[in-house]
Amino acid sequence: MNRRQFCSVVFVTFATVNAAFADNGSWPFYRDAYLTSREMVLSGECDVTFALTDMKSGNVRETSFFVAFDKSQERVRFDRLEGEQVFRSARTPEFTLLYSPQSGLVEKRSPTHKSPSHEFRPFDVAITGMITLPEWETRWNTSDLAEFLSTIDAPLIARQGDGLVRLTWSFAAGPDSVTRIVWLNEERGHTPQKLELNIERINTTLPTPMAAVETEWQQNGNVWVPKSCQLLERFNDRKVVMTFDWKSANVPVSDEVFSASGFGLPGNTPTVNMQLGKPIVESTTPYVGDLGQGIGDRGGSFRKLVIGVNAVLIVVLVVAWIVYTRRR
Repeated sequence: MNRRQFCSVVFVTFATVNAAFADNGSWPFYRDAYLTSREMVLSGECDVTFALTDMKSGNVRETSFFVAFDKSQERVRFDRLEGEQVFRSARTPEFTLLYSPQSGLVEKRSPTHKSPSHEFRPFDVAITGMITLPEWETRWNTSDLAEFLSTIDAPLIARQGDGLVRLTWSFAAGPDSVTRIVWLNEERGHTPQKLELNIERINTTLPTPMAAVETEWQQNGNVWVPKSCQLLERFNDRKVVMTFDWKSANVPVSDEVFSASGFGLPGNTPTVNMQLGKPIVESTTPYVGDLGQGIGDRGGSFRKLVIGVNAVLIVVLVVAWIVYTRRR
């Protein structure tokens, strides 16, 4: 089974859950308790480190993200640090802003614009722990999960003590038998502590589990937010470790965070409106030092170096011109 087929197992075949499972009366409670807990995370700002390990070669690829969101106003900020390059984006009901170091400008597009580049694809931190690595890569959000849960039959439910409740779904995916298990922690806002996906295949021995997720949570204000998450995926022998550094949760996020002026870009960076049939420069970014939210070098040190070098060059040219004119 390749990666695409694996994603199909996780998403599409959930609609074929074995109807033999009967709702024991507790599933609606746990479903709603989990969703309510996640919906309580209304806003926040968070730095995320992401380390992907290829377990065959041992190679590790590291990426950093900055995520800010305000669900009540449908606003999302998403920055991605790739090496020394920082990609920045913001999406609001009025517009989408995209900045890449290659373009050197901020593109202003429609709020429904879908960028083909993975650098601008935000993920929902609130859903951490409830989805596998391939699902995370396809950027499922809380709404996707709620829709999925509304289409499947109830799982088997078992209380294990220590505040943990085990939910087990079993279903067929073609010739395979699939079991998905989620452990919710009732004492921590019904947050998912562990997830396992097991697959049984005729005449084939597969690793157990085929996918696994373990999440550590912390309380920030009145909500539970992820502190760290480890995702294991055995089809491609990959492991991801994410750590979350929360700047705030359920605290109003500044309007500037979702604007070009909050990107912390070099002075005179243009914002170009791409929605009007032809590119129109709407504004340019003033020099603001290190102003702005997000990850990576915001350009302050580099801008100061450039300004200093330019000042020296101007002085040198002026002096050279004066010496030249006097000698004439």
